[in-house]
Amino acid sequence: MVFELYTIKDLIAEEYGPIFQAKNKAVAERNFANLVKNQDLNQEEFFLEQIGTFDNISGVIDSTS
Repeated sequence: MVFELYTIKDLIAEEYGPIFQAKNKAVAERNFANLVKNQDLNQEEFFLEQIGTFDNISGVIDSTS
């Protein structure tokens, strides 16, 4: 299966966080929203960005840029 790879950019710190995988964009957005809510963060200070894909059968990682 091909998973999408995402990271969250901290716009204040001007750096990206750890990479995580999600089945699709909707799942990634839900995970991002839950993270912001659970950590009591200001969502406007962060940006969710898809950076690639990962095929868990072949092990291939592809960049979206």
